[in-house]
Amino acid sequence: MKYLRQSPLILATAVLVLGGCGPGAATPTPEPRDEVVDALRSTAELQTVHALLRIEIGGLNSDTTTVTIEGDVDVKGRELDVTAKFEPQLFGSSEIRVVVAEGFVFNRQGDGSWSISGDGVQDPLAMVPTTARIAEAVEEALRDPATTIRREGTEDCGDARCDRIRAEIPADVAWRALNRMIEPVGQPAPTLQPLPSGFPGFAIDLWIEQETTWLRQATNTTAVDQNPLSIIVGLSAHDEPVTIRPPVPVPVIQ
Repeated sequence: MKYLRQSPLILATAVLVLGGCGPGAATPTPEPRDEVVDALRSTAELQTVHALLRIEIGGLNSDTTTVTIEGDVDVKGRELDVTAKFEPQLFGSSEIRVVVAEGFVFNRQGDGSWSISGDGVQDPLAMVPTTARIAEAVEEALRDPATTIRREGTEDCGDARCDRIRAEIPADVAWRALNRMIEPVGQPAPTLQPLPSGFPGFAIDLWIEQETTWLRQATNTTAVDQNPLSIIVGLSAHDEPVTIRPPVPVPVIQ
């Protein structure tokens, strides 16, 4: 599962939402790099979203492992309710549901019983970078002169019309960004580890809805150690109310 650990940058970049333009005279189209950076900053302010993540990992004998994760995310409250499906089975199961709510993590495999962890006080996602930290790291990668960003045109995206923008981030720039995301807050940055052999850069395609300037989809296709890796992220229900509740009664902590 090492390939799953190499995906944070695409996941982070994929959550980009462009700021809207007000009515009146036509606004000049910004440069693609500025447009994506503005989207990144708007993303850091996103409160809620319905997210779909699909990862396909090629292996020996043309075997493919597919992981699909979908559900509601309360970005501000750092809570979520998602279901992960695996083809073929992983971790002995074809489906795992995870709910993070009220300071606890609830998870179960298939129709099994719920497991509960946490103390109801500390943030169960404390080790997960905040959207602000992710935004800082990705913006640094996007601003790097070695990163190329270009507009690819417009096309249909579901029931809307989208602008398509492509960002190509070299491997060394992507590696620095990943390390920046996880460095301790308020402490000196640790020494950057050498770039792993076979670590890919990222060529990310973004579909941004013209009417709302919301990100609808982001994709990345690459290879890791000669194994194909495809990542697709879909976003919907931007900033719409979500209700995330514990699936079973929370434990009483004495």
